[in-house]
Amino acid sequence: MLDYQPYVYCYSCIAPCHVDLCVFCGILHAFIGSLCVCVCAFHFQQSMTLLLHTRHHSRPLLWNLLFFRLLISWDLVIGILITSNMDNHPSASLSSLPTVNALLTAAGASQQQQQQQRRRRRRDPIRQLPKKLLIGYGVHSDRVRQAVHDGVNVVIWAFMDIVAVNHNNTNDDVDVDDNSVVGGECSDDVKKNANDVGTTGTASSTKRTLQSPDIICNPQQQKQRRTEIVTNLDLKKVAALIQELDETGFSDVVHLVSCGGWNGPHLDTTLSAEEWYQGWIDSSLSTVFHGIDWDLEGNDDLNSPYNIFTVECLEKMGTISKSMKHDGYIVAMAPPQSYMNFDNPHFSRYVNLTEPERPWHPDFHYFGANVYSFLLAKYGNAIDFVSMQLYESWSLAAMAVYHDNQAPEDYLVAYIRDLLLQRQSQFYVDFGQDLDLGLESQYVSLPPSKLVIGLANGWAADPDNSKTVYISPDQVRIAYEQLQNSGKDGDLTPRGFMFWTIEEEGTRDVYLARDISAFLKNR
Repeated sequence: MLDYQPYVYCYSCIAPCHVDLCVFCGILHAFIGSLCVCVCAFHFQQSMTLLLHTRHHSRPLLWNLLFFRLLISWDLVIGILITSNMDNHPSASLSSLPTVNALLTAAGASQQQQQQQRRRRRRDPIRQLPKKLLIGYGVHSDRVRQAVHDGVNVVIWAFMDIVAVNHNNTNDDVDVDDNSVVGGECSDDVKKNANDVGTTGTASSTKRTLQSPDIICNPQQQKQRRTEIVTNLDLKKVAALIQELDETGFSDVVHLVSCGGWNGPHLDTTLSAEEWYQGWIDSSLSTVFHGIDWDLEGNDDLNSPYNIFTVECLEKMGTISKSMKHDGYIVAMAPPQSYMNFDNPHFSRYVNLTEPERPWHPDFHYFGANVYSFLLAKYGNAIDFVSMQLYESWSLAAMAVYHDNQAPEDYLVAYIRDLLLQRQSQFYVDFGQDLDLGLESQYVSLPPSKLVIGLANGWAADPDNSKTVYISPDQVRIAYEQLQNSGKDGDLTPRGFMFWTIEEEGTRDVYLARDISAFLKNR
């Protein structure tokens, strides 16, 4: 048996057929290469290149192979691949050579494997999260700039949504006018109200809303469903401010954008998770912001469809989070306290519930029951931090302070110690109560590295207020120092603090950014 080795054939190449010249016998190899066939495999829509490489002393076998090709129909055989090292395998013969279908199948499988490997290859984080977080929700550029100078190192811009166009949109709160789309850009009448960051919307102290949305049009490839960005933000001015901050010593500040808000729409039901995320990638959102914050909540209208999280919506939130995390973006979420309740294992996707057994405001109609715990249970690896909204209306925190007369700083210490020590950073949720969810009841992990405490600033400091818990900066400091020096239990401090909203800084002389940063030492 002659000793010969073939040239390696390439499964992934879709270029025209080519053969590198043999260093031993260039003329013979060029002649043989001219006889190689490059055939388009219509079923797989790709080309197959068969490259043959041999040494000069294998000429007789090559002539036999060429003659054999002429005798066989082109529809049955497109080439013969000579297996390597046949001297070590005497039983090898032409009948053992791979078939055309086998080659094409292997080519397709190899391409799929390469694509999967590329998808699995995680990108480096677009921007690293600081060790300690001081987070503020903001809308107006001047206020955000001052808050960053005062100590905020994570800005969450509020709000945005991604919707499909050219269909009957099911999100009634979003009015998409196809006439506003001109060559992939928005017409002037759509843009004219966006004269400043957030001036077309509001940052109400008690309502987290997306109002009077501007449409920022997003051209997509023709084969993909086109999407538009609905937001109150002037993204060009946001980008300019971020660049200014980066160039003036604040390049460590993370800028996220929030999706949702109270009375805001849930995810567009006509878009898949992949289409939604492609809308993000193809728009300026992906270059302006370093990630996303999930803040989908309920609606004042008790009959609104947005008072229930569909399974589809939750799964899309999770799938989008995984894609974002894979591509290096930061993913956060901000559940009201009842949407992630450590004390009650009950689960429901409704967020217009009452709690009849509560001794305080049991008839309030907008409680949730661990709906955000689903995301943490199933997609927790994609979530970077969780901002617990203790300032939810009539929350457990408010009940402890205003009904049970517990000092706010004592409640903070007890709340965090209960999760981190007594519960060992996990809490039980009975997901089995919702059969449509398809998730087993289980313990949900929330480590201190992901725990952020959400606070209300000056808007809740009204002495007559008993609806929303207010914890002063000094009370937060006392609690933080107690958790920091917990003796044998070590450091029990959370990852940081979040507050709603930057626009209310200075109201009733309350400056959370400045005063919390002083003891958090996040700068």
